[in-house]
Amino acid sequence: MLDQFLFEKTLTHYTKQGEAFVPSFTTQIDDSNPEKWDGVVIRLEAGVDSLLQWNEAINRARHHADQGRLILWDLDFGPLDLKSCFDPLKGSSFQIAINEFNQSVWPHFQTSSFGMILAKGTANPADLDQVSEYEPGEDTLFSKRSRYFNIIAHELHRLGAMLPEELMAVALFDVSGVDSSLEQATLFSKERFAHIELGLQGAKIPLFGFLWERGEVRGASIDAERPRLFDPTLAVCLPEEGRINVSIQRELDAVFSKLKSRGYDFLVIPESQLTESWFGLDALIVLPEALDPQVGVRQCLGFAISGGRIIYVGQPLGLEEEVSFDHWF
Repeated sequence: MLDQFLFEKTLTHYTKQGEAFVPSFTTQIDDSNPEKWDGVVIRLEAGVDSLLQWNEAINRARHHADQGRLILWDLDFGPLDLKSCFDPLKGSSFQIAINEFNQSVWPHFQTSSFGMILAKGTANPADLDQVSEYEPGEDTLFSKRSRYFNIIAHELHRLGAMLPEELMAVALFDVSGVDSSLEQATLFSKERFAHIELGLQGAKIPLFGFLWERGEVRGASIDAERPRLFDPTLAVCLPEEGRINVSIQRELDAVFSKLKSRGYDFLVIPESQLTESWFGLDALIVLPEALDPQVGVRQCLGFAISGGRIIYVGQPLGLEEEVSFDHWF
């Protein structure tokens, strides 16, 4: 085990030996401009029928590591769908592949390995309509997606827990099929994916993680232009999922759209994580009708007492120094 973690993260950026940086990765080094990238994605085939023969991939990784590049491993299990999450044979296969990586690969690449991609998927999976067979719920698109990604997140956390503690677990999702910014932020929030670094393609607002090919993500990139360093002093409070309705979604999507139109960088912080996440923030945008009337309001009061400004959408909370979003904007 390393004496200290070489690569860590805060709410707004990744760090290398304690210094903020924005790493960029590619699946294919461009020989005409190799310095554009900090690292490469190295695929390790790990499907059920795989023999786990990774010598060629490891040799490529060693070459890039010797050139000073970081390695983002891609342990390719194939599609991570609902059936896979409940299939004992696949579960055992996944564990064997991770154990093989831990024993045969990790010891030789500890100082150059940034993370491990455990899954790639989409917000509109082919088996979405089957989710009620595993977790009953309302027959709305949002509810089905929410239950689906609860299951996927649970499996990713199970797999991620098998990795070395120093290695970030990563999952990539194409979210371009989700029209609502609020829905994107809710489905792929740190409440649901607490210990998984997300790479998103087609995100509409500046969420934190990996920018995968295109979108508005800040933090790192895969096959995309390097995002600028993310250092926001503004945040939007993400309501508890059970309190979101059509009206609240419309209101907050409008807020996100206006912030984006002015080029604001901002965090999206789940209500349950406000207290632990407001350090460094100057202002917090909240929709009072979406807050928990006790816990949420109390956290807003704490933020205001600590010197932060509350910007409310709709009706005021009744706090001193709060300001309406329309007036502030």
